[in-house]
Amino acid sequence: MTPATATASLEKFRQVYADAVTETQPTETAMEIRELEWHGQRMPLAEAAEAYATICDGYNKFEPYMLARLLEAFPDAGIEVTPAREFSVAVYLHIPTGKEIVAAWVDQNLEADNVGFVTHFTCLQDGEADLVGEALRIWWD
Repeated sequence: MTPATATASLEKFRQVYADAVTETQPTETAMEIRELEWHGQRMPLAEAAEAYATICDGYNKFEPYMLARLLEAFPDAGIEVTPAREFSVAVYLHIPTGKEIVAAWVDQNLEADNVGFVTHFTCLQDGEADLVGEALRIWWD
């Protein structure tokens, strides 16, 4: 992902989560511009950790440090993330190797309400293609 694409992705993330990010609009404006159903562009885990860290004071059971902890636990695993919002906080992890190890760690450490592998979902943005392969879906309520 180029720096320009990363900046655009972060800006879109802040719009989608306008009601939850640290640099937000007044509450009424944030509620108008947020998006409750969204899948973003796939990005490296480090960039996703930076984006999700902007969610202030957590959101439902999600805490802003959670993806940073995942990155600390698996710094060289090559994990990529499809950021998402499915009414609440969600992420899809694309894990090249060690899928079961990562999934077990996530289940034990990230206090998510739903953790499981999916082989199909349709990205909700810009007519992007369906998921190819397998991803670990993590969702917090």
